[in-house]
Amino acid sequence: KRFFRLLLSRHGQRSITEEDLEALLVAVPPADRPAMWAGSALDESCNSAASCDPSPRYHAEQRRNNHHLQHFVVTTMEGFKRMLLMKYGSLFSAWRWGLDIDQNGVLTQRDFAEACRRLGVKCVTRLWAELDKDQNGQISLREIDAETGEAFAALEGLILEHYTDRKEAWHLAFDVDGSLRCDVQKFVNGCATLGYTGDSAALFKMLRPEAGRSYLTYEDLWINPNPNETPRRKPKKAGSIPGSPSARRTA
Repeated sequence: KRFFRLLLSRHGQRSITEEDLEALLVAVPPADRPAMWAGSALDESCNSAASCDPSPRYHAEQRRNNHHLQHFVVTTMEGFKRMLLMKYGSLFSAWRWGLDIDQNGVLTQRDFAEACRRLGVKCVTRLWAELDKDQNGQISLREIDAETGEAFAALEGLILEHYTDRKEAWHLAFDVDGSLRCDVQKFVNGCATLGYTGDSAALFKMLRPEAGRSYLTYEDLWINPNPNETPRRKPKKAGSIPGSPSARRTA
């Protein structure tokens, strides 16, 4: 932002033109500035694109063109999902932080249109028609990524069946050492404790916000309005699942 303001040539100016960028050539001798700006001298002296640096004008035009093309890149569902993966790391993370911002589990057409506006996506009507196939006026994570949606719903069902809430399950099944992080082995062990029968290692990868991330945090999965809250323990009956609070108390 500071660099942008330095390029503004008059009071009240809110945008820049190619001419404003000529200030970048202040250190170039005046006689060489026209050729440097136009790039003609470089074009004539370079035998290949790899052997020379593009001119400032080339950079400016490329940035401008890329900016305007952003609104037209996403025209298909495949392109939309590819953009979400590039921006958020996973479709689950995109749903949590880019689409279902209030995390109520569903997205209306109005919410979807607002999310697309923030993302710079223009073909809202086409994408919505493809997502809302049952035309009930709302979509869930399953419409964005059926595999992840079904797997995570199954996990959450087990969590709410065996624990008081998600935070208790996180502390007692996944973050058992209190490190605030859950790597793949701890996640697999926690899923086994809950009785999850799916591929927990694959689910771990689906939930990661970055492809190379080696751990998950509570905030990666759910809203955490009170990070300092102590997890509550729910009394369990005999025969509870292995590793649950009651199983450990009766051991």
